[in-house]
Amino acid sequence: MVTNTSDERSAVVSLRHIAKDYRDANLRKVPVIRDLTFDVHSGEFVSIVGPSGCGKSTMLNIISGLLPPSSGSVTINDRVVDGPTTSIAYMMQQDLLMEWRTIRQNIELGLELRHVPTDRRHEVSSEYLRRFGMSEFADSRPRELSGGMRQRVALMRTLALDPDIILLDEPFSALDYQTRLLLEDEVLRTFSSLGKTGILITHDIGEAIVMSDRVVVVANRPTSVKEIIDVGICRHNASVTESRSDPEYSTFFQHIWGDLDQQHLVD
Repeated sequence: MVTNTSDERSAVVSLRHIAKDYRDANLRKVPVIRDLTFDVHSGEFVSIVGPSGCGKSTMLNIISGLLPPSSGSVTINDRVVDGPTTSIAYMMQQDLLMEWRTIRQNIELGLELRHVPTDRRHEVSSEYLRRFGMSEFADSRPRELSGGMRQRVALMRTLALDPDIILLDEPFSALDYQTRLLLEDEVLRTFSSLGKTGILITHDIGEAIVMSDRVVVVANRPTSVKEIIDVGICRHNASVTESRSDPEYSTFFQHIWGDLDQQHLVD
C-alpha cells in the first residue's frame, strides 16, 4: 500500500496548520481542530474519514469560507479564503429542495440569485436534466420524487453554479444502499467528465475507498491528520460495485479501519 506520496500538480485547495476552537457554556476554550494540513489537487476526489463528532463538517465549513479558523489558513488557487467564494459549492446530506418550486426552478435557484438571464438558466437546467435522465420531471414538484431523485436534483443545483470545487457533506447517507451505489457512480462520472474537484466527508470507509483518489484519515478531537492514503481504484474500475470487488479494496479497508479511533466511532 502506498501512502502519503507527493504530487507534482499544484494544489487548488491548501490547508495549512488549521486550528479551530469553540467556547463552552462556561466560556472555556474547547479545541476541535488542531494543526490540520493537507492539499487537494485539480480534478481530484478526496474523502475525509474520521470518528463521529471529530469536526469533519467544521473542516468543510472552514474550507468553504463559511467559518473562519482560529489559526492557520486555507487557500483556493493560491488565494487566501476569507469568506464564501463562487469557486466552491456545497452539497449536504439533506437535499433542501423548495417544495413550492418545480424541479427546474430548484436547479436554477443559484443562477437566479446571481441574476443570470432566464434563457441561460433554462439552457443550463435543461442540460443537467438531460444528463441525469430527468427531463420528464422538469415541471414536477420535489414531493413527487424519490429520495434518490431528490438528491440528483440537489446535485444538479450544485453543478449548475459551475464551481471548481464541490464539498460533499455525507450526501448519500440517508439513502437506501442500492440508490446510494447508483448515486456514487453518477457523481464520479459527472465529476470526471466535467473536471470537478471533490471533497467528501463520510463515515462509510467503503464509500471513501471506492470514490477517492486519496483518503484523509483524521484523529478524534482535537482533530489532526493521521494519514493520507493513495487509493485510486475508482480510476481503473467501471463502477463502485466493481471497485468493491477489487483485490485492493479489502486491504485498504482494513488499513483505514485500523487507523481510526475505533472507540469513538459510535455517536
